[in-house]
Amino acid sequence: MKFYLIYSILPFLFISIMAQDIVIDKNVDDQYKARRGPNMRQYGHVYESIGFIVPYNDMSGARVESVRSVEFSFGYRYKLKLLSFYAIGYELSNSWKIYGIKSESGLVNISSNPLSQASQVDKLSLSISSLGAEVYNRFNFGKRGNFLGNYLDIGIKEEWNYARKLIIKDKAVTGNYYERSRSVHKNLNFIEKFSTLVTARIGINKVSIFGKYRFSNLIAPGYSTPELPPLTAGVQLAF
Repeated sequence: MKFYLIYSILPFLFISIMAQDIVIDKNVDDQYKARRGPNMRQYGHVYESIGFIVPYNDMSGARVESVRSVEFSFGYRYKLKLLSFYAIGYELSNSWKIYGIKSESGLVNISSNPLSQASQVDKLSLSISSLGAEVYNRFNFGKRGNFLGNYLDIGIKEEWNYARKLIIKDKAVTGNYYERSRSVHKNLNFIEKFSTLVTARIGINKVSIFGKYRFSNLIAPGYSTPELPPLTAGVQLAF
């Protein structure tokens, strides 16, 4: 009788064992190996940055004041690691650039160079809001755990300048009913709608120093406005 019971139970035990997921037979390293993370195959994060327009190669008629010429950005950056020291990636960003235009004495021809009216008003600023898309190469240096580590990024970026404004601030003439005025000229025809830049970043974990150089023209054909400084440099923080 005991043998009959054993033989009747064995098939059910066999089926039950075959249906189990036998963890001990699996490679534990593969089971727990993460695919996403700062030093894993895939990683994405958001970032914020502040930069300053470097008054490099600025010309009379479009000179900028460094203190008033800044850029604020935020975006999303993704990287795909191909080798232990090399990765590729892309980013999407939104940025706001302000060029504070210096007041210069000389001839004023507003229709040909709208920036030349800086000498006639209290403050003149050029504001450009842009959506950007970038592809980049990343080179990692040194040993690191699951951190971004030390790296160098080199990329190319295209920006759509969707908002182009000239902001004019002025003081009222004595005796007027107001003291100050502010006017905004929108959809500027003398500013190109698209810009192409080369980018570089040197990073230590979540902090990086960046530089961007615009090699396309910002001023549209048909205007005598000199090209504005093409170089921006600053600091980025990843989250």
